[in-house]
Amino acid sequence: MHLAKHNSKGPVTGNTMKTNRPSLNVILGANAVRAFVAAPKEFKVIGIVRMSYEFGLLAIAPSGNYVRVNGSQIESLDNGDVRMAIQNFMSHVRERNRRLS
Repeated sequence: MHLAKHNSKGPVTGNTMKTNRPSLNVILGANAVRAFVAAPKEFKVIGIVRMSYEFGLLAIAPSGNYVRVNGSQIESLDNGDVRMAIQNFMSHVRERNRRLS
């Protein structure tokens, strides 16, 4: 089961509940990635991913799979987990925008 989490002191994130894997949070958008170094040119950076205490760029590899880029390390992510976290992120953004309008 996946939940969306919003922290009023920070950005909206989408995350997964605790499982055997670390929780996965995403923050989408160009403004989210300014603090990070660039990913290899063949990757499309779409945001930030956080798994437990580890952060990295959320990117799409040339193969179409989601990856976390952290310096020279590239880690494959579970595509289903990332898609669910992205859906939760987008749902929470829509809800926040609805409340603000």
